[in-house]
Amino acid sequence: MNVEIPPQIRDAAAQLGAGVPYALKALAGRLADDPDMGEASGLPGLLSVTVDARCSAGPASLS
Repeated sequence: MNVEIPPQIRDAAAQLGAGVPYALKALAGRLADDPDMGEASGLPGLLSVTVDARCSAGPASLS
């Protein structure tokens, strides 16, 4: 499965802290391996996942 992260999400991740872009890449890798982690986005063939930035890892929404 192909996981695309929009540039605005990458930019927002970079502003949240040094480890956040790495965590985003790790999440993308996990989604590629296990697409069922995502939720239906309402668009055919697209899943989304929400990351809660209030925890130590870093609210951002990925589509």
